Amino acid sequence: MAQSSTARTRLLALFSALLAAAFTPGTTWAESAEGVEEIEEIVVTGSRISRPNLTQPTPVTTITAADLRLSGTADLGVLLAELPALGSTATLAGNTNSFADLAGLNLPDLRRLGEERTLTLVNGKRHVGGSPGTTSVDLNSIPKALIERVEVITGGASAVYGSDAVSGVINVILRDDFEGFEFDATGGAAGPDYGQNHTLSATFGRNFGSERGNFTVSYINERLGDIQATDQDYNDNFGTALNPADTGENDGIPDRFVVRNILSERIDENSVLFPFGGPTTSFGNTAGLIVFDNQGNPQPQTERDLTNSFAFGSFPNGCEFCFELDDYITVVPDITKETFNGTFRYAFSEAAEVYLDAKYVQAEVEEELQPSFNFGSITINVDDNPFLDDGLRTELQGQGISSAGLARFHADAGSRRNQIERDTERAVIGLRGLFDTGIGEIRYDTFYNYGRVKNKVVGLNRRVPANLTAAIDAIRDPGTGEIVCRDPSAAVIGTCVPFNPFGQQNSQEAVSFSFLRTEEEQQLTQESAGFALVSDAFEGFTLPGGSIGWATGVEWRREESATDGDPNVQAGLTESAAQPDEVGGYEVFEGFVELTLPLLADLPGIAELTVDGAYRYADYTHSGSAEAWKTGVIWAPLDQVRLRATYSEAVRAPNVAEAFRPATPGFSDVDDPCDADEIGDDPDRAANCLALGIPAGFQANDNVAVVSESSGNRDLEAEDSQSLTYGIVYEPTWADGLAITVDYYDIEIEDAITLVEAQDIVDNCVDATGGPDANFCGLFTRDPGTQDIDFVRSTFVNASKLTTEGVDLSVTYDKTLSDWTSGSGMDWLSGRLRMSFTGTYLKELDEFVFQDRPDEIDIERGEIGDPIRSFRATAAYSHGPVTVGWTGRYLGDMKRYNRGVDIAEDGQPGTAGDILYHAINFQYFLDLEQASIEFYGGVNNLTDEPPPRGIYGTQDEDNQAVYDASGRYWFLGVRGRI
Repeated sequence: MAQSSTARTRLLALFSALLAAAFTPGTTWAESAEGVEEIEEIVVTGSRISRPNLTQPTPVTTITAADLRLSGTADLGVLLAELPALGSTATLAGNTNSFADLAGLNLPDLRRLGEERTLTLVNGKRHVGGSPGTTSVDLNSIPKALIERVEVITGGASAVYGSDAVSGVINVILRDDFEGFEFDATGGAAGPDYGQNHTLSATFGRNFGSERGNFTVSYINERLGDIQATDQDYNDNFGTALNPADTGENDGIPDRFVVRNILSERIDENSVLFPFGGPTTSFGNTAGLIVFDNQGNPQPQTERDLTNSFAFGSFPNGCEFCFELDDYITVVPDITKETFNGTFRYAFSEAAEVYLDAKYVQAEVEEELQPSFNFGSITINVDDNPFLDDGLRTELQGQGISSAGLARFHADAGSRRNQIERDTERAVIGLRGLFDTGIGEIRYDTFYNYGRVKNKVVGLNRRVPANLTAAIDAIRDPGTGEIVCRDPSAAVIGTCVPFNPFGQQNSQEAVSFSFLRTEEEQQLTQESAGFALVSDAFEGFTLPGGSIGWATGVEWRREESATDGDPNVQAGLTESAAQPDEVGGYEVFEGFVELTLPLLADLPGIAELTVDGAYRYADYTHSGSAEAWKTGVIWAPLDQVRLRATYSEAVRAPNVAEAFRPATPGFSDVDDPCDADEIGDDPDRAANCLALGIPAGFQANDNVAVVSESSGNRDLEAEDSQSLTYGIVYEPTWADGLAITVDYYDIEIEDAITLVEAQDIVDNCVDATGGPDANFCGLFTRDPGTQDIDFVRSTFVNASKLTTEGVDLSVTYDKTLSDWTSGSGMDWLSGRLRMSFTGTYLKELDEFVFQDRPDEIDIERGEIGDPIRSFRATAAYSHGPVTVGWTGRYLGDMKRYNRGVDIAEDGQPGTAGDILYHAINFQYFLDLEQASIEFYGGVNNLTDEPPPRGIYGTQDEDNQAVYDASGRYWFLGVRGRI
């Protein structure tokens, strides 16, 4: 893919200007003599008023640069998703195989309430989104090598930082004031030819102007190697099969069990004739299915052993001409990325410092998808199709059969691939400073922030249905004897070239006529500006507990998004639904105020009593005004014990896609609730399905995506949430370096913006009490012949409610062991021990798709992706120049079935089982006279734990990313600084 030369030129010009600013020799270090990075008490940004983490009413988790480096990967999203408070659905692995444009994106999702409800900041300021129509930030556009730390602020923070912070904030703090030269090189691999990653970075910085100024430039080159399902032997086409010994519900006998080789005998790369069952012939199996070898010779299809569904079954001894899903599943896409970053600051005085932060990130992503396919939608003319075997033709004609349906994955055209180029540009320029009013110091910051993302999405091997139909409907020219298209005028693009559907015998000309390349352009633009005043301790206004802290400011922001689709797709010529261009945008003007009131201190029973408050008013051009507020309290009855609580009301305005998306066709996977296997899941279904004319025992064809249409809604309002957290902080004097926090959280979102899913529409039609619900039944249609659902229409509405509740536990311990061992005969044990534990107990995670139907609950707690119990723990021991460490991640048992909709299956494989991952790492610091070198490395997933069988491919694809997909992963790195 081509580089963005304009963006490169701009960034290189910026770096040249920074280099020309000044050059003064000198080198500084941020490491101790032993090489262990010294982490001072970090002032975190759970508030704009700077305070250490454990003295804030809002819980904050911090990930340091060392944590990132020792993760061994450039994938920031994966490391953050290891924290129990974050979900993994929208990480790299979660966004693959979506048949959308999400490949390569890493979108954080706090509390599993949706990535659109997590606000990601860089140095406390907004960052342009990564996917058109949204403001969700792609973590891959923030290079790991530039990060000093990442702060995860859980709970509603809209009053402090604005819309989208319903479930919390992720604030990425970048390094600044860098002086010297630093290089970092890391390489790792999961296997000999997959999952191979590297990061190469170089950073150069100098102070100038008597230390009043600094410029820093960085270049980073990163590669994340792809992982395919076939790379790992734990996949092997595992899925579930119906247990023939099952006698019914709640009989204690498993309804299904997990087996390998869940394949489809009804579709194949070489074609299956009569995929829905056919006549008895010498070429077919008992169901009449006829398959073909690579040369187009017909033969009976292998018989299935057990049944998964209509289209899939179990083949314990394999099946030569069955379709295997694992052949075309990308677990992690291939990503290459280059980053240019520059920072500049110059302080004219303490009261005025100008600063600039600019970057350009160019990423190339490639993802493999299933080949294009037809499932019974192409008909072969038995009498004169020249590609059909003559013996088979004779038998079919003898039975009076003149046409036959065909199912085929068109692998000879190549698998469908998405090649995506993502270019991110961002620049922040501002003026900040500090002045003393005589009654307190005030910091100010005024800035302008510009960000733009340009995505080019290239789709390869997309089918042109009219062309392929015309090409397969071939005959022999009676004059020349050559094979030609029966009706060349049926072609919509180009000159018709016949296509042989039997075996793998097509020329490149035949493939090129029926399949083509598509290209879509996307652009997101964000502009924002603001002015803020902050005083951490304003002595002019004091209370018995000390000086108050306050912050106030105003902000303006504009979000715009545009998608320019491929003309062939928009004309409806390809297999993709005709996508119209999408254009939309809005502006918002906001004002905020925040206060910290130290009411009492240093009294018996009240070592500290501080109350916080914040309020924000926002006026959106597309959804009107919205208000958010929060209040918090810290009470320390003792110096070593703090009780903290926060209550907030947060808002999220509709994004561009939710408000402005035009009526857009697409495809949806729908399980027909009137199907015999589904009809018992709700007591009203059977009667309502009969009332709609669906006969008892109806067997739906659920293996083909249904045509759908979705649109935005300009009448949407901002959604509201209430967030409550309270907990305790314990820092005992008897154990110096130990800190324990326990926090309860409860979040409820009302009038949540949701695109009513196709499944919810059809379910609510027949699950209503008193007869079918006409409001939902009118949003989809059925084929009058087969009664299968063939079209569903949807839009965004303020209709849902989301609730979650749980408990977070955090334990950290940092101790110099010589405090224990000095004078005990164990003086040699004098290093430093650091340990941490972060765990979550998920008490509730419910989605009410329609909040006016509280009895219809989608219970997510305990399902795949949402463990009830999870934790991440670390331990590191440093002695002299050597540090060794361990990381453990635990995921509790999770259910494979939908707890809120389906009746739980008896026994296994109802649960996936719990899992514990181990990782080890090391660091070795080598101090030289004018430089220092750090060697580091480790092994992730040390015991090579595989995901549960059947999670990939045919089972639970939406939330499979919670499990490690790479297996055992080795990495080594070296970092040097002069």
